[in-house]
Amino acid sequence: MGKQDQYIAAFGGLAVMDFHVDGSVSVLPLRISSETLTELESNLVMYFTGYSRDADLILAEQKTKTEAHDDSMIEGLHAIKHLVWRRRMLWRRVTLTDSAR
Repeated sequence: MGKQDQYIAAFGGLAVMDFHVDGSVSVLPLRISSETLTELESNLVMYFTGYSRDADLILAEQKTKTEAHDDSMIEGLHAIKHLVWRRRMLWRRVTLTDSAR
């Protein structure tokens, strides 16, 4: 199940990872300017909400629903993938401030 933590720890930096059906993984480093990276780092904010979740339970449910061809789950996963690829293309063209407008 969840492999992304191990891969990002091994490769570091910002990257897009493709997890293929055959179990292989493609790691594509995001090639963004140092200005954009600095802007991203300056604008990231993390909050502790006081709410915790069990990742194993979430991943198990995701796997079960995906294997059962649950349309809602599959559509959600495709939507997340689309957002990542859209952001990747935007970062290549504009700064974060420009893309937020």
